[in-house]
Amino acid sequence: MISILVVAFCMLSYLTYYRGHKYLLLKLFLNLLICPLIITIIWVTTFYSKKDHYILAGIIFILVLISIILDSYLIYNGLKIKTK
Repeated sequence: MISILVVAFCMLSYLTYYRGHKYLLLKLFLNLLICPLIITIIWVTTFYSKKDHYILAGIIFILVLISIILDSYLIYNGLKIKTK
């Protein structure tokens, strides 16, 4: 599961880089943060501490939320320019 997750995030990062936009480095950085945190939450914290598990889950949720909002903003701006 972890190797598939890493491959998926590598592909997502490549497609983000290939598409390109002005927030490219931020998106790549978010992908770089989310992937190891998900691996950590799967591998480590489920066995040892529920409190740490919930903290990591909250951080991952916030990072994914930022990523979705950024994508929505970029799609909105792209459609706004194309429809004028």
